[in-house]
Amino acid sequence: MLRKTFGIAAGLTAILGLATQASADEITITADQWCPYNCEPGSDAPGYVVELAKRIYESEGHTIKYVNNPWQRALKMGARGKVNGVIAVSFQPETEQMVLPEEPLTSYEIKAVTDADDGWSYDGIESIGERTVAVVAGYNYGDRFMEWQRSNEGQQVVNQGDGALQRNLKMVASGRADFAIDGANVLGYNIDQMGMKESFRFAGTIGEAVPLYLGFSMKAGNAEEYARLWTEGVRRMRESGELQEVLDKYGVSDWAE
Repeated sequence: MLRKTFGIAAGLTAILGLATQASADEITITADQWCPYNCEPGSDAPGYVVELAKRIYESEGHTIKYVNNPWQRALKMGARGKVNGVIAVSFQPETEQMVLPEEPLTSYEIKAVTDADDGWSYDGIESIGERTVAVVAGYNYGDRFMEWQRSNEGQQVVNQGDGALQRNLKMVASGRADFAIDGANVLGYNIDQMGMKESFRFAGTIGEAVPLYLGFSMKAGNAEEYARLWTEGVRRMRESGELQEVLDKYGVSDWAE
């Protein structure tokens, strides 16, 4: 009888093991490189969103595959279900086919930066005057600023793809653009990594801070479940202190503080 009981237990264990394996998913997330949120795939510092995603989903038996794509392509892939998740999306037309978790991945505040010797600061659209701005193709800088962009194409330098922000910053440093704009965390991280802290100054805030999310494609399946796991995972890690441990690696504070 003992032997038979063992056999039944072993059989149940095998069945449960197969069920667990069957429910394990490879979750593909993508975006263009946008440190500190998502950086170089496969590196020791792939970005804090990637590191959080690995910890959250791998603890549930899933695996995370992180790949880079140009931003506009990443949005289209998410909308069409070609990937599971897109990193750092906001409420915009492309996210209508995505589920956004309750918990964001940052509170996104757009800043302007100029050359360290430039005394100008952004104080509304009117303050731009004849100045030239360096931007990244496809990025959403807020309705008011984007309206200005549509009417003033000649005052913009546009870069795209990996390294676009670094090229924008170098253009400001060399005088080929008067200022660049991007998220405060992104600017601070990249300026630090470029070793150019003394070359730039922050010069005003553009619009109000907005939350960004790891958006999950409805067409790729399980979007509601993945969104739930992200929210619960982040909140659990915040309570345990693990969240700030990951953020400290990238010099970032918890967006909920």
